[in-house]
Amino acid sequence: MALKKVTGTWQVGLIFLTLLVAIGNYENALNCDQGAICIDSYWTQFWLISYEDGFTRRALLGSIARALGGIPTDVYVLNVICLSIAVSLVILSVFQLRRFDTPFRNQLTAALIVGPSATVLIETVGDPLQVCGFITLAVAFLRGKVGAILSILAIPVVVAIHEASVFLYVPVLVCLAGRNIPPALMLRNSMLVIVGLILLSVLFSEQQASSIGGALKLSDGSLITVKQSPFFSYSDLLKDELNKHFGSLDGFVDLIRNAIGSLIWPLLFLIFLSCRGGHPQSLGNFIVLFLLSSPLYIIAHDWGRFAIHTLFGTFCITVCGVRFLDMAILSKIRLRCLDALAVMRRILTAEMVLVFGFTYYSHRQYRLDGLETPNIVVLLALLLGMIALRRNNGSHSHVSVDEGDRSRTEP
Repeated sequence: MALKKVTGTWQVGLIFLTLLVAIGNYENALNCDQGAICIDSYWTQFWLISYEDGFTRRALLGSIARALGGIPTDVYVLNVICLSIAVSLVILSVFQLRRFDTPFRNQLTAALIVGPSATVLIETVGDPLQVCGFITLAVAFLRGKVGAILSILAIPVVVAIHEASVFLYVPVLVCLAGRNIPPALMLRNSMLVIVGLILLSVLFSEQQASSIGGALKLSDGSLITVKQSPFFSYSDLLKDELNKHFGSLDGFVDLIRNAIGSLIWPLLFLIFLSCRGGHPQSLGNFIVLFLLSSPLYIIAHDWGRFAIHTLFGTFCITVCGVRFLDMAILSKIRLRCLDALAVMRRILTAEMVLVFGFTYYSHRQYRLDGLETPNIVVLLALLLGMIALRRNNGSHSHVSVDEGDRSRTEP
């Protein structure tokens, strides 16, 4: 009876702490002092351009908005829509995570809600990729023929909304459409679809628009319009990124720091899910999806944003039973990963999950810079410190991995 009372108090405390920290992080991530209130001017453009203006990329949302609401678009209506999409995507990601059978479901849910997995969505309110993520995560809940058909139909939709979906969400939708197909075949199909869509994207990369008719009506009655094409050629983007990261020593150091800052949070999250959560395939699936999306990291600098969307895609395919590391070509890597995971499972604890989750503090630049340097140091020190602590205390006292699997209970 006393144990149940303590457990209930612990769960209530966890919920209260999660909400408190989440509100603080969301408030800090949200910037409502901009021209379009809470939507950055960059994202606003893609809700105002349309196919009527001559655009061939990222024009679907603007075309729908113009067809439903006419011209101009009301700034308050657009903010309500975009904020609703961001919040809904956070909720869908939580529901996807809750589908995992893991004893650390509550702790991982708390980390997901307070971490950059949620705040980067608040930070990038209005981002068309959020609509792509919402569609993909929603489709992932559907099973059978309906789920497969809708997954296939969603592919051209998400590509029309944002061509980066070719790398981030198209592989996920291909996996969802063929859940019973062997992983090797799904990976091959994903790569073929990606190559085909890349070719189409290159063909339609030139955005010729004589005039842009969309406009956003502000509270004072003034209008925000798109005066020129918001697109740059892929070659120019590549040159800019190469010059930025390899043009000087400082640029290269920033490259390393941003790479660690963007990837360490989703990687640590999936290490917990893999090592202690009973889903070792999740880490391998993330690595495969990351490799498929790697072209984005070469031509763009929103690495934190891409990493979180890859995390969402990992949830979708892992909960559906996809195991990329079961492929014969990766069998040796898989065995080494499983050996490493068996060791890590004796090291990671529920308390560490919470400390990991609640060390993050939003600084409104995660999409570009990832975690701040002190936060990176804290997480690395936490991981190394827990390893050293467990070794000093003697890991022989812990139960075996198999025994731990049999004795797992829901907290």
